[in-house]
Amino acid sequence: MQHIWSLAFMIISVLSSTNTKPDYGPISFATSRFEKCKGPKRRDCSDVKLDLNNGMSITYDLLVKSYIKLTTGRIVAMSNGKEMMRYQMKTPCDHFVVQALLKIYLNVSNECAVKKGHYVFKLNLQDISQKYFDGNFFYGNWTFRTIFAGSECNFLCTINEVIISPK
Repeated sequence: MQHIWSLAFMIISVLSSTNTKPDYGPISFATSRFEKCKGPKRRDCSDVKLDLNNGMSITYDLLVKSYIKLTTGRIVAMSNGKEMMRYQMKTPCDHFVVQALLKIYLNVSNECAVKKGHYVFKLNLQDISQKYFDGNFFYGNWTFRTIFAGSECNFLCTINEVIISPK
């Protein structure tokens, strides 16, 4: 999932650059809330358990109940209550960053499908911010809502609230 966050951060960086005086620089990253949400479909194709560890890392525990071809994805980012970005993916695997992420952690097929199975992985958000943004980003309270679904069911829906402050 680290690539999804990095994609969101890159897009927000570009969109936020129009501010006259952005608060930007070396960051300290803490997650204040991370939880699953209800996706757009009536049925879920996976059971999701999320564990927030010290505000820095998140463990995903996904039980995929059936084979699912991902047909839609969306990331919405808000900063201090204002929507900064809405990124819609017609097919998530058409985007090279999202595809790489899904292949690494969920072993998706070339058709952007996830096989039935149990997937557990851990992401360190501070490490991700350091790796992809050299530890620099816009300060503030951010909320990211990420949704992935197939044509018949939801795959993953999460809400991640983070506090990005000066280091």
